[in-house]
Amino acid sequence: MKHPFEFYIDITIRLIASTVAASIIGLTREKINRPAGIRTHALIAIGSCIVTILSIYAFYDPITNTGDPGRLAAQIVSGIGFLGAGTILKRGMNVKGLTTAAALWSVAAIGIAYGAGEYFIGTLGAALIFFIVTSNRFYRSNSNNIQLSVYLSDSGAFKAVVDTIKKNNFNIKSIEKEVAEVGGYDFTFFLERKRSSNLQKLRDELLSIDGVNFIEHN
Repeated sequence: MKHPFEFYIDITIRLIASTVAASIIGLTREKINRPAGIRTHALIAIGSCIVTILSIYAFYDPITNTGDPGRLAAQIVSGIGFLGAGTILKRGMNVKGLTTAAALWSVAAIGIAYGAGEYFIGTLGAALIFFIVTSNRFYRSNSNNIQLSVYLSDSGAFKAVVDTIKKNNFNIKSIEKEVAEVGGYDFTFFLERKRSSNLQKLRDELLSIDGVNFIEHN
């Protein structure tokens, strides 16, 4: 049996480790303006870690050697699905938030791993999850597909934006529109680049249009 001081140090390390791992993963989601960011991921991991620790130590009877450490942890796995579902959005034919929902479910598993004292599993799992949620930067870096998000203070500038995109030899594959919280509109253009296309030139020309600003995700 561990000395009480050693026990508390170990529990502290478990909670901190789960928080740090989940926060790093949450940062990748927050940078691209997803509904769940650093705080959401960290809170889920901390909560999962606490519940797992409690299920191991608080409900175990050393005298009768009875207890079910997996009972509470099992509820985390199923329960987190409801929170993840809230991050999934369907707009027309496009579905967004699936990766974020999967990341939330995964950081819950990280919290369970650290809560159970399985540092290797938690750390390796966090590293793999981080690689997966950031891997699109590698395989899309040379892609001809471009996502361009712009804010229009007035929808009247929309035609000028579309004309400028076409003039610079970009194909518009689809467009998403949202009403901005500060007024005006947020447009996301999914473009296909041609050989003669110049993205920087397009950005410069779009900025010269009155009422147009970029929404930076990175």
